[in-house]
Amino acid sequence: MEDPSYEPSAAVGQKRKLDAFFVPAPAAETKLTAHTRATLAALSPEQLLDVVEALAKRCRALEARAASASVPAPPASVSPEQLAAQATKVCEVAVKQIRAQMKWKPSC
Repeated sequence: MEDPSYEPSAAVGQKRKLDAFFVPAPAAETKLTAHTRATLAALSPEQLLDVVEALAKRCRALEARAASASVPAPPASVSPEQLAAQATKVCEVAVKQIRAQMKWKPSC
């Protein structure tokens, strides 16, 4: 992935086709991972609001991504008998598939 702060060189007289795809990063953009308690204490109130806004946007994006992900719900309590039946079925299918892959087939 290219550096988002890429800016085409002024020395180049002709723009390349790819230059249109690169957008320079805003100068006042704050990195969420770069802050510590001390660096946050040194920020002005407006800069703190920018950090909080960026965190809120990031949280909303993560929540939206988690909500859209199709994660199956864990099964309600499975009895030991059902678990043993499922394990037997998985073992039988595995053995059957391994045997199917080990068949001799002529190469000619």
